Amino acid sequence: MAITAGLYELRSMLLTSMAVDVAGGKAVNGANVQIYAANDTNAQKFRLTQPSSGQWAIVNANSGLYVDVAGGRAQSGTNVQQYASNGSRAQRWNIVETGSTVTIGGITCQVVTIYSYVTTDGTTYAMDVRGAMTTNSTNVQIYAANNSDAQHFALVPTTMLDSSMPVPMGLGWSEAVGEQGQLSLPEAATLYPCWSFTEAWGALSGHGFEVSTRRRTIPNDSATPSAWSGWSAWSAAQVTIADGTAWLTAGISGDVPSGSKALEVGIRVRPTGTTGGQTAHGSATSAVLTALYAPEVTADEVTLGPDALTVTLATDYAGGTTTATITSVQGTDGTEYLAAPVTVSGTGSTIEGSIPIGMLADVPDPDEVSTLVVTCAVGTDQYSPRGSQQSTATYGWASTMTRQLVPTLDWDSVPASVLASHSVGTKRLGWMFVDGEAWPLDLGSVIAYPFGRSCSYYLSGTTADASAFGGYVGTIAADDQRRHAPCHAWNWGGRTLLLEATAGGMETSRTIKASADELDLDQRPWQVVTFSETLRSDLKASGALFADSGWNVLDLLALMRAHHALYRAPSGEVAYVGITDMQYSSTSSMTDVDITMTQEAR
Repeated sequence: MAITAGLYELRSMLLTSMAVDVAGGKAVNGANVQIYAANDTNAQKFRLTQPSSGQWAIVNANSGLYVDVAGGRAQSGTNVQQYASNGSRAQRWNIVETGSTVTIGGITCQVVTIYSYVTTDGTTYAMDVRGAMTTNSTNVQIYAANNSDAQHFALVPTTMLDSSMPVPMGLGWSEAVGEQGQLSLPEAATLYPCWSFTEAWGALSGHGFEVSTRRRTIPNDSATPSAWSGWSAWSAAQVTIADGTAWLTAGISGDVPSGSKALEVGIRVRPTGTTGGQTAHGSATSAVLTALYAPEVTADEVTLGPDALTVTLATDYAGGTTTATITSVQGTDGTEYLAAPVTVSGTGSTIEGSIPIGMLADVPDPDEVSTLVVTCAVGTDQYSPRGSQQSTATYGWASTMTRQLVPTLDWDSVPASVLASHSVGTKRLGWMFVDGEAWPLDLGSVIAYPFGRSCSYYLSGTTADASAFGGYVGTIAADDQRRHAPCHAWNWGGRTLLLEATAGGMETSRTIKASADELDLDQRPWQVVTFSETLRSDLKASGALFADSGWNVLDLLALMRAHHALYRAPSGEVAYVGITDMQYSSTSSMTDVDITMTQEAR
């Protein structure tokens, strides 16, 4: 790749962040040439021209003076300076490629040796960093050619710096072109950097902007970022400009790599134009934009427990805590069940959160609603929940939700001979099976029985062995179980009360009335009645508390004092109610109870 005339920085291959520099940026004859940390000033920029074939002149962009061997002396250690053009060999150089390249600032650069044309003893001299040092102000000299890195320089193409160009201000990011910068951090896959500038300058023909970027990530298992990548090459920015603000039209990729929880993008922006007929740029401004991993959250299931809906969410964020603000829980018919947003969080691939019954506008009945649509705003340990993700979840009774089962099997249909042969001293007549688990069954049995499950029973004497039964088997199907296992249930403030069957059966009654306003007109003998769209619903529950059930009159009084509760009827319907009246009478073995309620709209 041939060397071409142009404007370059000369970077030392001892340390490529060090550039050949005119000390103090002076524009006078004899100013020293040294190496100094690269700073993009014109004191470090040199124009390479060819006055004649095979000979190069190196002219400082700031001063217009030539790089010169002091006194034209052909001797190792002779100083290199800048001086007015005089056409002598002291200002002529032979720039030769080494065959190597190096990437600096995203640009592939040729590595060269810069030989001097001064010689009196046949020795070839090259531009050299004294002592192969890499500290600021280390002198540049000529020295007998030795092919060391002290005599190797990288040619970095560059442009003039024009400090009169306005510096872009307020470099940040927007979620889209045309939007104002945001203060929160984005989880979007595309970042849209934006900045403000002097509007009058931006309107001039030939003016524009250049950008350069670099990146690093924050791993899932660490708070320490990885090392920065090198800066990319400066490139012309395609921008959208409005009201003194420029947006990078296409944005830049903010995709967070796998195994990382955040991506940091360093960005530099500088204005560009022409100065004295030459391409130039102004001073750059920089910022670090952060793109955060945005988890995908799916609602797997929602279950109704005694005091709350439990929402199970699956997340693909393994780097820390997923936080989800549940903003909506709807039926497929659009019915909204959530009264106010609820935030849940957790680590791992699955998180669970409970929505207290009191946070619901209504309680969906799992026997009538099979799916729910859950909407979440999602965040992580890196940023607060935002956005909206929606998924459909299965809905049902919580597996831990139990009701008291008083077997009301048709014992009268069992032949007396079978009853006699399978009765023992404890009156055990058989076994009931629920999900493969055996429960001893007798005439006085009260067992914990999960909602919504089929069960079977048979008379097998004292062993849970079907072969000992003799063929008499009965089944309670899932859709019939509430007739066989009736129960009223109330849940409030973390407490539960179950009201069981009596010999006379279980009773729930509901009275529904239209809501209406009555208005007398001029004391006439008739009234105008206006009906609203709502209904008033009064319920009455009758049942019994058995002495060995685990509940007693104190629980009844607690329910009455609580006043508000979630009620489940033996038929399976669910309602949030206010307790308006209660009557009960007790014996040593049981308490007969009547409870009157009014359904509340939630």
